[in-house]
Amino acid sequence: MRWLYDFSIFLYSTGIRMAALFGHPKAKLAIQGRKNWRKELQSKLSGAEKRIWVHCASLGEFEQGRPLIERLRTQFPSEQIVLTFFSPSGFEIRKNYSGADCVCYLPFDSKSNARDFIRIVNPEFTCFIKYDYWFHYLNELSRRQINSYFIAAIFRKDQLFFKSYGSFYRRMLKLVHHFFLQDESSAQLLKEININRFSVCGDTRFDRVIKIADTTEAIPLLEKFRVPGKTLIAGSTWPDDEKLLADAFSILKKSGMKLIVVPHDPSPAHVIRIQETFSTILQSTEIKKISEADDQSWNAKLIIIDRIGILSAAYRSADFAFIGGGFGKGVHNTLEAAVYGIPIFTGPNYNKFLEIRELMQSGAATCVRSGTELAGKIQYFLSNPEEYKAKGQLASGYVRSRAGATERIMNHLSRNS
Repeated sequence: MRWLYDFSIFLYSTGIRMAALFGHPKAKLAIQGRKNWRKELQSKLSGAEKRIWVHCASLGEFEQGRPLIERLRTQFPSEQIVLTFFSPSGFEIRKNYSGADCVCYLPFDSKSNARDFIRIVNPEFTCFIKYDYWFHYLNELSRRQINSYFIAAIFRKDQLFFKSYGSFYRRMLKLVHHFFLQDESSAQLLKEININRFSVCGDTRFDRVIKIADTTEAIPLLEKFRVPGKTLIAGSTWPDDEKLLADAFSILKKSGMKLIVVPHDPSPAHVIRIQETFSTILQSTEIKKISEADDQSWNAKLIIIDRIGILSAAYRSADFAFIGGGFGKGVHNTLEAAVYGIPIFTGPNYNKFLEIRELMQSGAATCVRSGTELAGKIQYFLSNPEEYKAKGQLASGYVRSRAGATERIMNHLSRNS
């Protein structure tokens, strides 16, 4: 089975290189960022300092792991932190992150890459945030007796690890020194395949979103734009979400509602597509991009956030939140909105994510399948302020009651690393 794994990695890396040759922007960044990586890494890590390696697949995992990275810096002040990303969307945004001594791409998973990377970094221990199970890296860490930890890991029964033909992937899990799990159902799945090196600690994302809510100031332009009680924000949206929002807003605008759209892809082409989607219900002067905002932008009905990195702060200026992705691969981060105590709406594809299922079960979040349904739910809350308040309290209470995962993980690492 290993030969098939190696072949799939070869095909994947070759595909990325081919896409880069044909000008695909992310593929070009991924290849360029890994060019001469051995020489580049050695130049950044001269000396014999002790190091901790933290790996994040992309930006979302970085935000999830950030509370841990900050605590590692405090708890182990004499050790360098090496932060790696697999995806350009993570590396390019956080390549200058001051909380790490070295930020770089993780080379593609091969035996020689893993051997050389770990030899150069020589970590005391390593933390993988949530997932990214790479056989050769885990195998090399195990061979060198370097502890590997998976932070805020979560498992589902339908994953390859638990299939009858998944023995190679189970072998990968058994190379891991310890799992810090989000929930008890993940623990039960690991027990079923005879893995008992785990602790159920919760999800570090709760700690992160609470800190953001408690320390981040509102965005002045959005505060001026908003109508208190009547501002809807849509975070991490895709085209299907935006069509639903346009249908909903054609109804809601009559009540004075305002809308903030934060697309998952803020590229110029996608922003133009959003403007076109709303052009049938709004005049061009009623639609503004935050990159072109001026003193009159507060008169707009719709503001499009065509910048990366401000979504979590933007939620502070809203009274309702629609989280995108629920008509595609899955709903994006709901916790960033829920922490502010506002009702949450999503599309139907949310079952992969524990926190959204729990928000739904508690009544703090609502699934909608059409613009008409979304508009109807919001109109109900506008007419029933006590119901609105109760729904928001459920959302913020859910988030704050689950704080503390970072502390529990650090207690273990301090004792065992």
